[in-house]
Amino acid sequence: MQHAVVTRDEWLNARREMLKAEKELTRLGDKVTRERLALPWVRIGKEYVFDTLEGRVGWLTSLTAGRNFWSTTSCSRRGGRKRARAARSWPITSMA
Repeated sequence: MQHAVVTRDEWLNARREMLKAEKELTRLGDKVTRERLALPWVRIGKEYVFDTLEGRVGWLTSLTAGRNFWSTTSCSRRGGRKRARAARSWPITSMA
């Protein structure tokens, strides 16, 4: 990529324009986050049961007991091919 060589004033003007675009992007991201958090919820009527180190634990039971419940996922390709080397973990829910 070839970069233009410009004066300090030209660079400053270009940087100010970039800053406007960055601020617009941040505001849009904040707006999308607010809209996501405002989405309606869905009632879960089914008791999900998970195998844990402590035995089988119901999700709703763990919530009322004030436990932290974590989920781990991993990806692999079918047929024994190359497997994904990374797995992500995140809390399903956390009770303070």
